[in-house]
Amino acid sequence: LFSPRGRGPNPAVFEVPTFVRVVAEVSIGVFLYDLLFYPFHMSFHSSCPAGWRRQHFRHHQWAATEREAHNAVETVQNSYLDAGVQVLINICVQQISPWGHKHPLSRMLHNLMVTYLLSESHSGYDLPFMSHRLFPALFGGPVRHELHHQLGGVYFHQFFKYIDDAFGRVPTAQQQALLAMRTNRDALATRALKE
Repeated sequence: LFSPRGRGPNPAVFEVPTFVRVVAEVSIGVFLYDLLFYPFHMSFHSSCPAGWRRQHFRHHQWAATEREAHNAVETVQNSYLDAGVQVLINICVQQISPWGHKHPLSRMLHNLMVTYLLSESHSGYDLPFMSHRLFPALFGGPVRHELHHQLGGVYFHQFFKYIDDAFGRVPTAQQQALLAMRTNRDALATRALKE
């Protein structure tokens, strides 16, 4: 950038990708990211050694005291191992492309999409333009992820919902009743404070 003309490294030259290539590479990357993270995420909640589970616990600790567990602090409170697994998976899926190598534009858009979807799922909002509203058959969105933070043993997908639905990782009737009681209790407490 600041080197005199004709000196310094030459910028990499890449072919202009087609729209189909970019959409395919980003879609495949996001799908594989979610697919590969699923077993790790589930293992952070399963009966693995307590030390392994503790690596992810901090990310969930706000849910013990708040109905809406997500906020900026809680979202980034991961252990180095938890965050490292996410970064390693992202690096691995960035290497996969039907064209042999992932185009830099696809890599950039993949990172933007994953960052957006992670932020959305931890936002705690249920707005009409969010992924789970636009594509309800595909995405779980913040509603499902909030339930994951409240209950722990359900909805391990970060973005999608097909594995959770296929293997029954959904709230039981008893868990749904408990959530309804919490919601009613919180609504009554809020109303009492206003009066």
